[in-house]
Amino acid sequence: MERPLLTETVAALWRRAGGAKGELTLNAIPVSGNNRVYRVQNGDATAIAKWYFSEARLDAEWRLLTYAADLGLTCVP
Repeated sequence: MERPLLTETVAALWRRAGGAKGELTLNAIPVSGNNRVYRVQNGDATAIAKWYFSEARLDAEWRLLTYAADLGLTCVP
């Protein structure tokens, strides 16, 4: 995904969640692995966005987060 499309996608998702007022800034966090991680800034708010290279990896992480939520764990980053 090219950077402008990634920024637009993250902004749309953030607005949908009730945030993203104004312009977003994405900065790549240098890591290796099966995804890319970005620090997202919007005014005083900061978040992390992950871009997965495969849907299988995204699915695996989503299932883990769902399982953690079902257990009542709220400290998952």
